[in-house]
Amino acid sequence: MSFRIYFFLYIYNKFIGLLHSLMDNFIYQTTLNCVLGQLFSTYRSNKQLDQYEAANLVKINKSSMSKLESGHMNFNIEHLFALCEAYEVDLSAVINDLVETIKILEKNKVYVLKNSNISSNLPKLTRHQLGHFIR
Repeated sequence: MSFRIYFFLYIYNKFIGLLHSLMDNFIYQTTLNCVLGQLFSTYRSNKQLDQYEAANLVKINKSSMSKLESGHMNFNIEHLFALCEAYEVDLSAVINDLVETIKILEKNKVYVLKNSNISSNLPKLTRHQLGHFIR
């Protein structure tokens, strides 16, 4: 094997070892989409709207609204702006709430995956459990 391959394998093994030691500190996992979806679900509830009414305001179907709130669909910039406008909340406030929620989750040993394509062996936090961290 060439030096490059050895070097790559060395770095890869170090990264995997670091990732596993980091993951030992957590007992659950969730995704960034799930956290963001739960935040917007809370904003919607605060406005006393159901999913159908909210979907109409942002001009998407109810199924898409449900998928966004449950973390099964990726948010795009249009979704973020439309939801912020519909719920009368600044995008900067959403970002602050998101950062604070992630800090709370991590203090409570919940690892927030930034990329939903990556997974760990940790059990997933349910949407109901996640709701306890977001008010």
